[in-house]
Amino acid sequence: MVMDELPAGMATSDVSRTVLDNLLEGCQVISPEFVYLYVNHAAAAHGRSTPEALVGKTMMQAYPGIDQTEMFGVLRRCMRERVPASMENEFVHLDGSVGWFELRFEPVPDGVAILSVDITDRKHGETQLRRTMRALQITSRCSQLAAHATTKPELARDVCQLLVGDGGFAAVELRVEGEQPIVERAGEPPSDGATLALPIRGATNDEALGELVLHAGQSNAFDDDERRVLEEVVSDIAFGVQILRERRTRLLAEEAQRLAERRAAAAERLEAIGRLAGGVAHDFNNLLTVVLSSASLARLQLGDNSTLEEDLDAIEKAGQRAAALTQQLVAFSRTQRFELRDIDFNSIVVALQPLLERTLGDDVRLSVDIGDDLGFVRADRTQLEQVLLNLVVNARDAMPHGGAVTIETQSVTLDASYAEQHESIDPGRYVLLSVSDNGEGMTAETRQHIFEPFFSTKGPGQTSGLGLATVYGIVKQSGGTIWCYSEPGFGTTMKIYLPRVDGQQEVFEQRPASAVAAGGETILLVEDDEHVRRVAERILRDTGYSVHSAANADAALALAESQLLAIDLLLTDVIMPGASGPELARKLAAKVANLTVLFTSGYSHLVAQRRGMLEPGVNYLGKPYSVRDLTAKVRAVLDARTLAL
Repeated sequence: MVMDELPAGMATSDVSRTVLDNLLEGCQVISPEFVYLYVNHAAAAHGRSTPEALVGKTMMQAYPGIDQTEMFGVLRRCMRERVPASMENEFVHLDGSVGWFELRFEPVPDGVAILSVDITDRKHGETQLRRTMRALQITSRCSQLAAHATTKPELARDVCQLLVGDGGFAAVELRVEGEQPIVERAGEPPSDGATLALPIRGATNDEALGELVLHAGQSNAFDDDERRVLEEVVSDIAFGVQILRERRTRLLAEEAQRLAERRAAAAERLEAIGRLAGGVAHDFNNLLTVVLSSASLARLQLGDNSTLEEDLDAIEKAGQRAAALTQQLVAFSRTQRFELRDIDFNSIVVALQPLLERTLGDDVRLSVDIGDDLGFVRADRTQLEQVLLNLVVNARDAMPHGGAVTIETQSVTLDASYAEQHESIDPGRYVLLSVSDNGEGMTAETRQHIFEPFFSTKGPGQTSGLGLATVYGIVKQSGGTIWCYSEPGFGTTMKIYLPRVDGQQEVFEQRPASAVAAGGETILLVEDDEHVRRVAERILRDTGYSVHSAANADAALALAESQLLAIDLLLTDVIMPGASGPELARKLAAKVANLTVLFTSGYSHLVAQRRGMLEPGVNYLGKPYSVRDLTAKVRAVLDARTLAL
């Protein structure tokens, strides 16, 4: 703008005009109508324009939206009140870039003069300084966190909270090796913000330890200087992860050393017990020799006194059993070999029944149910007697206030599906010995340790802790397997499977699939054990049945109501969390006419009835069952249902 065009009161000399036009400080005069009356070159450059493009236009025409800014409000107030004002103004250029200016507003006769100084570089420097100081503080604090963290999740959580709280980031996500990502947010990150992802690497720079992702609210965040400081933070995180890894490795090594020492001590203790057992057995055999010899001599002198004859028979039989058990002590001391014979397990149960009844005492009832066509097992008879006696004694100890023990034997066939779910057993024909009690039962944690040497739930000095460990060893040595089924409050069932022999070891051959009983009915399967449920569902589906499965009674009832199932058979476990199988059957029977039910349980049928879990005469299938057991029983129950209808 030329000086001749200045408004009234602003005429000046050429020298003054030259000074104004060439000031480094911007100068502009705004009319009461917010029209540019005068703009020098510095002021026009601040707005990225020229004097010629601005003079004569309103501020709103030159810079749309400027009337909504804080600066325009200060200008309006100065125009109205005629008082000077000053401020620092953030000005957004038309291309979206930002500049900072220090403004002074001075009233003049024709409006307001605005003097401006560009302070953008200073503002950027201040921002950078704040970022650098913030980053240095974060780095220092992060080093402390890395040095004192006890776990990787704790380290990740503390670092994320530090970066969001003290660092001012909108959100932080940190993932370290082997752990779930930790996310911390100050709020929802803005869509126009910036994101920086930094890999966390080990000392060799080839090992990936995780990743740090930072979200900032400003689009111009993460310049080179701040990025370098944040890379130091990542280095501290990597250092912390490696410290924790080394600490864990050291702890594992120390734990392994302690475990080895405990095992060595246990082995030494077993060796000492073995030597003691051998000495005790030797002395006890001498005493038994006297007892049995004296009984034989007394028999020769009795004549026909039948009453004493029976007493002597009892003494001799008890002495012979004691001698057999003594031989087990000798075997435990590793000074005698076991004798493997083809043994009828039923004969052991029958022979030991009187001794077992006396062992249990008057407050525990013993029931025995021996199966037909049991076949033989190849084992040491004394060992098997010890197995049965140990299991019964263990059952008695689980019932301090009395109860019932049930012993059952039967011939079973374990197929490939059973063998896949149980370690160290092959498909084939087996003799099953089952010992059940209605005592206190065991938790899952206890069941994991019951076969460990010296483990016991009894108090100090009440047991050696070798009973079930010895049983386990004998069963495994005889080629069999042992399975424990127990729940707190429902007692325990111990099932032993030993390979069956008929004169000579039989070779088990899986029957063809065509021999499996098939069907097309609808079955509602209810089983709380996920693995058992999946296997049973697969077996039944593969056999042609339509199967709907549930994990508990509530889920089964909801399933039946939501899908309006036409249920041909309810196949349910007896004991489940929440409502039991019988309770579920009663509730469904009220909704489904002529409901047919097949119960299944790890407890035997007799035990389940005696404990009031099942009514007499119900359909029942014991666990574990084979493919053929399940399909044959389901088919038989459904066929009986059809005939009844």
